[in-house]
This record gives sequence, structure tokens and C-alpha cells, in this order.
Amino acid sequence: MKCRICLRNNAPSTVLRSTGRHLVQAGLVLVAVLFLSAAAHAGVMIDFETRPDGSTIGPDNSELGLNEAYTFDSGLEVTFGFDTSVTNSQRNNFTNDSVFSADEAAKFELSGGSDNGNGFLSSTASGQHDTGRDATAQEQLGDYFLRQGGGIENPKGTAFVIDYNQGVLALSGEIWDIDSTQKNNNQKYESWRVVAYGEDDSYVAHVDSPKGIHHSKNGSLDSLPWVFSVESSAKLIHQVVILYTGSATSVGLAFNNFNPTQAAPPVAPEPSSLMVFGMGALSCIRFRRR
Repeated sequence: MKCRICLRNNAPSTVLRSTGRHLVQAGLVLVAVLFLSAAAHAGVMIDFETRPDGSTIGPDNSELGLNEAYTFDSGLEVTFGFDTSVTNSQRNNFTNDSVFSADEAAKFELSGGSDNGNGFLSSTASGQHDTGRDATAQEQLGDYFLRQGGGIENPKGTAFVIDYNQGVLALSGEIWDIDSTQKNNNQKYESWRVVAYGEDDSYVAHVDSPKGIHHSKNGSLDSLPWVFSVESSAKLIHQVVILYTGSATSVGLAFNNFNPTQAAPPVAPEPSSLMVFGMGALSCIRFRRR
């Protein structure tokens, strides 16, 4: 009888210890997968810190030629530019078959400080223009990003066009500084729409940015990136078009950190968070044993 009681008392402890180990092991595996995903994502990132041929960009506001393609070992080639003759019909009926063609070069913008051409106004950052809100954001922004040729202007008649020579099923990137110029009624806001089209110019998918809010309010993307992803389950994407959908009229497109073949990875938890999770699980197990 005593032996039976002993077995009954010990069996749960063994199961709980095993469960705790499995929880921690599962957490470690999850974090490893997330970090590997992030590493794979970064492997094909276009951060616009160099020209497509790997050379230095040169002076601030240098143009990225319409035929200058970023190339990859797979044979994939990606070009960037602006279509400056976008009609209201194209903008409003973006899910119909549409033909966008880049006719104006994008420019490399040097982050930090102001000059004759800028990408965005940094209301909450240390610099007047083209500066990340804090050190972390500035590191993510890097030294260069892409902007439209005219700098901060009314973007409604233009579209940012990304062309592929091969089809892909996913992509991701950043649009910086989506905010609002009005604090109280938010009637002058910025927003963008990212639309993917197939090889035959047919609609595939799209994603809309949030409406910008004033830099003084919580949740504002002033001097911060909006990270977007577009994915297709079957139909290949051959062109990406970014259309302005906001109501503010003095706006810059600041585009950065483009991954032409992958959606944005999930955010990996900090290692310290995993330790807290594991310690919490084990603490719970010890508590239940008492």
C-alpha cells in the first residue's frame, strides 16, 4: 500500500518536470526558428546603401537609373522608378487591370539634415528632415533611402513602381514617416496603398497603410517606418505599385529596406523574455509540487 501511494505521489512530479523541460525546449526552438527566419529575410534585403553594382552611391540626391537593376543569384532583377502620369481612374480602380510605367528616376536621399531635396520632415527627431526618431530608428533607416525626384511635394499624380523580371509570391518593405499635419481634427493625413500586379498587369493583392496621426499623439509613425508585406497564394507578382491615398498635399515618399521575395518575418522575442517564460514555467511546476 505504501508503495502504491509513493507511485501516485511521484508520477505527477515526473510528468510536471518533463512538461517544464518540453515547454522550455519548445520556446528555444521557436526563438531559433524566428531568428533563422529573420536572417533569411535579411539575406535578400535591398537597403539602398549601395548602387545595384555594389559601388558607393556618391553625392546626396544621386539618381537611381530606371534600368539600374538590383540582381540576385537566382537571376531575379528588380528596378525602381516613378510613373508621373497616373490618372484618377488608375488610382480609384486599382483592382482593375492597370498599366504603370516608370518614367522618372528615384533618388538616393542621405539621411539626417536638410537640403534642397528631402524625403520627409522629422518632427520628433533631432534632425529637421530625414532622421529616425531615436537611435534604433536611425540605425534601421541607415545612411540612404529612396525618395521621389521632386522631394516633398503633392504625390497624387505619381506612383512608385517596382518591376521584376521574374514572378514572386511575396515581398516586404518600409515606408517612413506616415503622419498628419493637424493635431486636433486629423483631416490632413498621409496614407499609402501597396498594390501587386501579375505579368499580364492583372490585380493580385494589395495592402493599405494606417492613416497617419499627428506626431504629438501615441502611435504616430512620425520618423518611424511602416513595415508592409504583400503575399500571393498562387499568382506570381511581377510589378508593385505604391499609390498615395492620403489627404495631406505636401508629402514625401521615403522607401527603404525592400525584400523582393519574402514577407516581413515575425518579431522574435528577446532572449531575456524567453528566460522569464522558462523560469515562470518551472516556478509553476515547483509550486504545484508543494
